[in-house]
Amino acid sequence: MIHQFLPFAMLALLTGPGLMAQSTEKRKQYLKDILEINIPQRFQQTTRRVTFQDSTWTDWLHRTGELPPDFSIMPSKPFLPDPLMLNKKGKDHPVKNKADWQEKREWIKAQYAHWISGTAPPAPADFKVEVLSERQESRTRIQMFEIKFGPGYRGRMTVELMIPPGDGPFPVYLTQWNHRGWAQLAVRRGYMGCVYAAADIKDDTEAYQALYPDYDWSALMRRAWGASRVVDYLLIISPDLDRHADLPSVKKSIESVKAVYYLYQKGDQLVFDSPREINRMTTGMNETVADFFRKLIE
Repeated sequence: MIHQFLPFAMLALLTGPGLMAQSTEKRKQYLKDILEINIPQRFQQTTRRVTFQDSTWTDWLHRTGELPPDFSIMPSKPFLPDPLMLNKKGKDHPVKNKADWQEKREWIKAQYAHWISGTAPPAPADFKVEVLSERQESRTRIQMFEIKFGPGYRGRMTVELMIPPGDGPFPVYLTQWNHRGWAQLAVRRGYMGCVYAAADIKDDTEAYQALYPDYDWSALMRRAWGASRVVDYLLIISPDLDRHADLPSVKKSIESVKAVYYLYQKGDQLVFDSPREINRMTTGMNETVADFFRKLIE
């Protein structure tokens, strides 16, 4: 799979089963049309490799021979599908119990992994932490450290922790490297700020492609998986944290909602155990997105 197929991959994800009888010839024609329409990739300073083996999407296509789905057999659905409907033998059935939801949940996870997020390795069995520096900024203690994990502990995640004055416990505001200013604002309000290196300006997760070459994760999935390693560390030092919801507070942007979904998909340590926490996570979202997210995690 590849994630440059994202625009029509979402169609495949949302329309459910029915791809079994795809026409290979039609799919080849769709691919030919797509390649004629698409412009050549523009390389910029922030351009990253598509995978560890492939520089561009075209390189990936030549190596894998992946074809798009047969759009002609997909049912037309102009509106967002109901996440609480199961498709069985081409017909929709409402989710009525926990077993139905578990079946639908596994289907969503599998479709997301295939079409959008890619696959990711399991969490490492252990990790090491190396403190790089520690200083005081006014009354805030700043600790910079590196989490090391994976084969030969070659995986890295740089983290900056901003610890406010006081004995705690503190709620945690977790955000990416390019949003350090947001974490500083949170520290002024009594949060512990935690900034991790998984953003365009500093991305430790890019090296994960070479470290785990058997997985085809997207950039967003790699960054979410890297953020999960930070969550692992935060849970270990949890006596200093506010444990009300057993979950660091994650910034309320659409990108982070996607990252939270991937984290939720891959890590059982992320648990929303109160309506208050769910409401806090969904405050400020588009209502359609918020409603789906609530149904997903409740």
